[in-house]
Amino acid sequence: MKGSWHTCRLWAVALDMLLSYVAFAACRCVFVCCHYQPSIIDLQFVKGSLVFDTSAILYTNSLFILLVLLPFHWKENHSFHVSMKWLFVFVNAVCVVLNMADVVYFGYTGRRTTLSSLRQLPEVDHAAGIIWTECVSHWWLVAIASALIVMLAGCYVRPLENTRNLRCYYMRGVLYMIVVVPLSVIGMRGGLSAGTKPMTVIHALQYSSKPSHAPAIVNTPFALIRTAGKHSFRNPHYLDMDVADSLYTPVHRLSPNGQKHRNVVVLILESFGKEYIGAYNDYHGYTPFLDSLISKSLTFRYSYANGRVSMDGIPAILSGIPMMEESYFLTDASLNKVSGIAGELGKMGYSSAFFHGAENGSMGFCAFARASGFGRYYGMDEFCEDSRFMGEDEFDGKWAIWDEPFLRFSALHISDMREPFMAAVYTATSHHPYVLPEECANDYQDGELPIHKCVSYTDNSLRQFFAQVSGEPWFRNTLFVITADHTNQSCRDEYQTDLGRYEVPIIFYDPEGRVPTGMSDVVAQQTDIMPSVLALTGYEGEFLSYGKNLFSDCPRQWYAGFNNGVYQYIEDDRLLLFDGTRPIALHAYRTDRGLERNLLGSGANRPCDMERRLKAIIQSYMVRMAGDGLTP
Repeated sequence: MKGSWHTCRLWAVALDMLLSYVAFAACRCVFVCCHYQPSIIDLQFVKGSLVFDTSAILYTNSLFILLVLLPFHWKENHSFHVSMKWLFVFVNAVCVVLNMADVVYFGYTGRRTTLSSLRQLPEVDHAAGIIWTECVSHWWLVAIASALIVMLAGCYVRPLENTRNLRCYYMRGVLYMIVVVPLSVIGMRGGLSAGTKPMTVIHALQYSSKPSHAPAIVNTPFALIRTAGKHSFRNPHYLDMDVADSLYTPVHRLSPNGQKHRNVVVLILESFGKEYIGAYNDYHGYTPFLDSLISKSLTFRYSYANGRVSMDGIPAILSGIPMMEESYFLTDASLNKVSGIAGELGKMGYSSAFFHGAENGSMGFCAFARASGFGRYYGMDEFCEDSRFMGEDEFDGKWAIWDEPFLRFSALHISDMREPFMAAVYTATSHHPYVLPEECANDYQDGELPIHKCVSYTDNSLRQFFAQVSGEPWFRNTLFVITADHTNQSCRDEYQTDLGRYEVPIIFYDPEGRVPTGMSDVVAQQTDIMPSVLALTGYEGEFLSYGKNLFSDCPRQWYAGFNNGVYQYIEDDRLLLFDGTRPIALHAYRTDRGLERNLLGSGANRPCDMERRLKAIIQSYMVRMAGDGLTP
């Protein structure tokens, strides 16, 4: 036993768990420094962090604790204790790696990684290369993680028990188990009360002043453990179904309105938050072409995404399916029957195509396009087969074909489509690692953030796309809808709030001029695109979308989103935050951009009607998701 730390079993386990706490705390400090201001740390924050770390540490180290404390004298030998050391180091090293990986991944998703999120990895092309790139660019995180793992191994305390008196040995062992097992169960559950249910991620809200701070209190191992085996969609039974249906239904019925069957092109821009677009702000942005197009379009000042990742944005935009609690793509509900803009317009004789410059099958978009009614899919395979382009030489090496050549390719194939048609084009270059083609890398100046030069490149690619299609005979009879899948890097305070992280553009451009122009104060969301497009193409019949027709005389403007365990619900000029059980905040978001003032607390400001309508939306969504009810 020379040269090693050692003490009795109980104290050894306690000291080793202390090492785990140090490792978790160090990971959280890094997480906070990278994504928050240190001022978010207060007594409640520390208390919540300890509660969640305790639960994760006990869950992950339960086998180690059990094996070390079990009173079997024949296991007290050198080989057993060496194996216990490396079991402890391995388990806690995995926890360190998961926490550090989320320091990077959180920057793109805005939420802790859950088990369903990991299902994206098989769908990501070149995942190994992307992970390697992230490790190189975040070498300092790798260094910190390595140092923590070395600490775990070097400071490990080895148990030492005297087995000469077996009676005393077994009595101590039984006593250890009597003390440790109940305490461990209490720590895992997160509470002492017999009525306390095991904690979930949402419980972090009770320790945070804002929902956006909750991910800093949770840790990634806990998020993974507590979402394992979780049923994503369960009826919350807020209301009787008849009452819920009377308050809200996602089934829309459109009657003939005199609109002609115009073509539709939906342009979905990777990571294009409103923050980057000058026309939305009082400062010079990075999108001169979009600014000019907005001056000739109908644009919505209060427009929001229904999720934070691409897998949330695509179904919201093209099928009216928002993200609530879990990404639709990552659940069993993704096998539900579903329609969308393409499928509904197909009933009217439209041809349709989805364009995405990544490898065919990437992110499940090819399968979703087919399920939602698109007739054709154009990906990297089709691009490389087109002799007019340079094939894989125009691949960015990580995600997809560069935007400029892929938009040219899309324009050519759209021109070959039979009218009327519906096309969706999804760009990719404004994505991490924020690089540009070598031949034009110096044409775009760096902005305040790495993404800014990529935004400028994509904006110029859009300019070339519109220059290419504006001379086509189908151009004037086409409705163009421009939006983003989600937001990304931010340097402006007003875009870093719980709501600001969801602000994306929604732009309707009609070269024929039948759609009014200007900046509208109507509240818009991605799921509104489907019913609005169908209304503008003269669609007749029923369809399903968790949005509204922006061109009807809506009695109520609304938006529903989900952010780190909290539902965000807008009606007109009020934003309600609802944790699934009760309202937790009410904000006048138009005048209070920082969401600093909580209006809850007085009878006059209790949002009873808002809460009931939001509950009806949630309940409808959960019931339909669980019951394969995504079509009328």
